[in-house]
Parts: sequence; C-alpha cells; structure tokens
Amino acid sequence: MNMVKNRTVIHREIFRYCLLGIAILLPIYGPLVPSVIVLMVLNWVIEGRFGQKFHALLFERSRRLTLAFGLIYILYIAGLLHTFNFHYGLFDLEVKLSLLIFPLVFSTSYSEWFSAKRRQELLLFFVLGC
Repeated sequence: MNMVKNRTVIHREIFRYCLLGIAILLPIYGPLVPSVIVLMVLNWVIEGRFGQKFHALLFERSRRLTLAFGLIYILYIAGLLHTFNFHYGLFDLEVKLSLLIFPLVFSTSYSEWFSAKRRQELLLFFVLGC
C-alpha cells in the first residue's frame, strides 16, 4: 500500500511541475509549451487509476462542469463537415486538441489543484515568466 501511495505522490508532483512549467514558459518561450503538455498528458496516462478518476467525474458536479469546456471541440468537429479543405480542417483540429485534452485532464485530476493556494502559485509563476 505504501508503494501505491508513494507512486501517487510522485505523479501529483510531476503534474504540479508540468503545470508550473506551462505557466512560466508561456510568456518566456512558447514553443516549449507543447512538450510540457505532452509530459503532463503522459503522466496522466501512466498514473492510471481511470476507474477512480471517472468515478469522481460522474459524482462531482464541479468536475463535470470543468469537462464541459471541452464541448467546444465537438463544435469544431461538426464544423469539419462544412469545410471544403478537409486537410486544413484536420490540421486545425490537431492544433485545437488542447481544448479537449485540458478539460479532460483537469476534470479527472487531483482536486487540490482547484484550491486558491494552487491557483495563486500558478499565477505567481506566470507573472514571474512575464
């Protein structure tokens, strides 16, 4: 049991550092941000525990509302039906994939990230990057 707890703590810290990395790199050097996003998503996938994550998603309203931000991606997919330049439309969906990934990852992540202390920490790192 202790090994599972340590693994969970490690994944939460990796997630934290990825979030802080995104916050500080956005104003400094934007081209590195996709790499950090990939690390964050890989950490989310490797962490596993999808049963617990989606169970919390079903029973907590705030998590469902966070996931609702990803619905705009469905509108972009529907807009793909009306395009003549299908190749560009697929490229545009690829570019906008973070509109789906971020709400999914945040709505199933550890709820501590919604606390005022963590939001203030993220804002501080963003301001430091500016």
